[in-house]
Amino acid sequence: MTPFLVNFYRGMRQLTKNEEKQFSKKREVLELESDEDTEEENNTQAEEIPQGAADRQDLHEDPTEKNVEPLGERTATSSQGVQLSEMFAGVVRYEAKKRSLEEEPKELIVAFPDFLHDSVISLLKYLDGKQEKNVISKKARFYVELVKNRTHIKRATTVKTAEEMKRECAEAITKVVERVASLTSKCATMTVSLQEREEPLRAKDMECEVFRLNLANVKELRTEEELRIKDLWVRDCSDEDREDGTLRKD
Repeated sequence: MTPFLVNFYRGMRQLTKNEEKQFSKKREVLELESDEDTEEENNTQAEEIPQGAADRQDLHEDPTEKNVEPLGERTATSSQGVQLSEMFAGVVRYEAKKRSLEEEPKELIVAFPDFLHDSVISLLKYLDGKQEKNVISKKARFYVELVKNRTHIKRATTVKTAEEMKRECAEAITKVVERVASLTSKCATMTVSLQEREEPLRAKDMECEVFRLNLANVKELRTEEELRIKDLWVRDCSDEDREDGTLRKD
């Protein structure tokens, strides 16, 4: 993965810990290589610059060290030295710019398939993976929230049903208590009324028993009378037979 992509992912904060460690090592290696390249360029520039510096030093030497020249000559030589130094500086800048322009394409020449394979495809793959992870995490969060909502709804319904059951049980208990109280009051009134009715019934039962006893006595007396009447009739019949027998003898 290229440093540009690494910096891009690091700026987007989409690198994992392992990728941070791996890319930090690669970054240190790249920094060392870039430092070495800059040192080599500075050395080459330092080797090339002394010639121009020597020329410029010759041009900018202190006039006091040389022979004193007239004022007009000094102004002419000084103006010529300034012009030469400016021309030399422009030449040096032009050569440095030309050298940099010549060297840059050599460093930046990259084949398009390699660039596509190394940077774009890897970037697309990485972004696809991140997108899939984000989608999975979003789906997981959605399902978690859905389950939480369902559990909250179930808990609310269970609490509601429990409260309703408690209320219904309390209402049923109150109804049962009221029913028991009404039944007990009715039973008490019925027992009182039955007791009131039992007294005349008992009196009537006693009267019936008396009538039965009297009837039994009457039946006994009647049987005795019948027996007595039968005895009398038998006696009368026997007396008549005797009288008839005596009359026949006479």
